[in-house]
Amino acid sequence: MLPKLRLKNKRGQAAMEFLMTYGWAILIAIIAIAALIAFGVLNVGQTTANVCTASTPWGCIEARADASDAHAQVTIQNSGDQAYRVLNVTLKGTYGGSSYTCFINASQARKHDADAQVSYTLNESCPAIAEGSKLKGTLQISYKRCEDATCAVGAGLLQESSGNFAQTVQA
Repeated sequence: MLPKLRLKNKRGQAAMEFLMTYGWAILIAIIAIAALIAFGVLNVGQTTANVCTASTPWGCIEARADASDAHAQVTIQNSGDQAYRVLNVTLKGTYGGSSYTCFINASQARKHDADAQVSYTLNESCPAIAEGSKLKGTLQISYKRCEDATCAVGAGLLQESSGNFAQTVQA
């Protein structure tokens, strides 16, 4: 009976040594990563991805902000099965402690056929933004369903679609 008890203790000791060795290795790795973040080698705030989303029937392909001439560009896709007339595309958010709103002018309103991608330049009321800054906010699309082939502005009910965007400003 005594030899079985000794063998069981040795297995427990081996398991404990195994866990301690890996525990120390994991602890050292965590300390190294924390030191890199503390000294600024890893900048966690700048690693967020560029994001652009929109609700049905729209898909946001891309949202870009340009620092050189204070405008934003949004590419959206009609993922619905019918044509729509986009009346307004708006980006709203905060930058530098103040809120901003970028939108298209009325002359850019146009018809979107099903599965069509269209880019809009939003240069109305966009702030001057420093290159490399992170811009976050909401995307709003105002549109009407086309009632006929001409897709006249006055036809259909006004509908809204919204989403989010996060973008690093380019030069």
